[in-house]
Amino acid sequence: MVVDDSTRQLFRRYTWLFLVFAAALIGFQWQRERIFRREALEARLEGYADVIAAQDSLSAPLSTQHLRTTVLTPDGNVLYESQQSLRPDAMQNHLGRPEVKQALTSGRGYDIRQSTTTGEDFFYYAKKYDPTPDGTMKATRIVRVALPYNASVSHNLHTASNVFFWFALLVFAGMSLMLVYTGGSIGQNIRLIRNKEKERTQEVKRQISTNIAHELRTPVAAIRGYLETLADNPDLAGERKAHFIHRALMQTERLTDLIRDVSIISKAEASPNLLAREPLRLADIVREVIEELHSDLQRADIRVKLDLPAGLTLRANYTLIHAIFRNLFENTIRYAGTGVEACLACSEVSASGIFASEKKHRIACTYYDTGCGVGEEHLDRIFERFYRIDEGRTRDGRGGTGLGLSIVRNAVIFHGGEIKARNRPGGGLQFDFTLLCQ
Repeated sequence: MVVDDSTRQLFRRYTWLFLVFAAALIGFQWQRERIFRREALEARLEGYADVIAAQDSLSAPLSTQHLRTTVLTPDGNVLYESQQSLRPDAMQNHLGRPEVKQALTSGRGYDIRQSTTTGEDFFYYAKKYDPTPDGTMKATRIVRVALPYNASVSHNLHTASNVFFWFALLVFAGMSLMLVYTGGSIGQNIRLIRNKEKERTQEVKRQISTNIAHELRTPVAAIRGYLETLADNPDLAGERKAHFIHRALMQTERLTDLIRDVSIISKAEASPNLLAREPLRLADIVREVIEELHSDLQRADIRVKLDLPAGLTLRANYTLIHAIFRNLFENTIRYAGTGVEACLACSEVSASGIFASEKKHRIACTYYDTGCGVGEEHLDRIFERFYRIDEGRTRDGRGGTGLGLSIVRNAVIFHGGEIKARNRPGGGLQFDFTLLCQ
């Protein structure tokens, strides 16, 4: 069986993923087993403490002779100590011992440390007993049982069974063998998907290149025709010369627009991670656009209405945000007709993220004009590159590049938003879109 690069890469990723998952699971299981063993030891020592507390005398029964037992008052004084070499009245107050503190507050406690009295290491367990109704215990007592903390006890508490480890290793080996045997077909499928994606990308690029070449050829050919007419007819009347010069100038403007739009859309798609973001005031950008298009808006008798809060800001790419509003207003200038209104309203809204507690702030924008709108059959395609409804509908006959609304859509998506277009009931075209505030 041939193992290609795709299969090896998949196997390496699977191995790392499994190792991280297995390590986390084994660590969790190991910790749980340690807790279980400690609790089992505590339960065993608690049983001895219950036996001592239940008897009439303070002395430890024979069954607990292998343990060190201590009986204390609630104020920490020692009433009984099982080690005969120690006198209870000569021992220090035990109120500050960790296990005693825990027993006084929560009823029971444990600690592992070296005894300040004997110098030996012990696993201490203490439990508080309140007076019993039958009078067996007339006052509150704390019974502490200490087990010598030797190598056997330490090993029992701090090690866990290897069964789960070997089980995880066996599962990993089985899954690895399965992945190796099925990796060939998986790798082949990955290669097919990559090849199809590569072919699709190349086809899209080829179509774009063809369309761009065609779009560039049209204004260049027109400019050449007008200039050749002027060169071949030096005796043309001044009015005719002015007409040809004006038409040539319009085509150069169209060529400039096309180069600008191609540059914007290429940057947005080819290297989005390289596009810088900065804090921007939305109202400032919109007013810049209106100022740039002031003469065109005035010639078309288009009245602009804005509803933009002054403090509306977002972290975004200036060129793309500027392109969104410029292309929307230019679309109105070219296609909506004369004597219409262009209205823009923006506001900040909150929307839930992936998790219920996550809130993402977005800017919701509505842009519309009161012009003639477009046919319903065109609404699903107006965001496509180079898609034009009818160049004859333009006010100046110059036409657009066919990239304006495609740039708007890509710029909105780049900023984490969505955009939709619809015809307004009262007439005109409306765009509803959002921009993510970052």
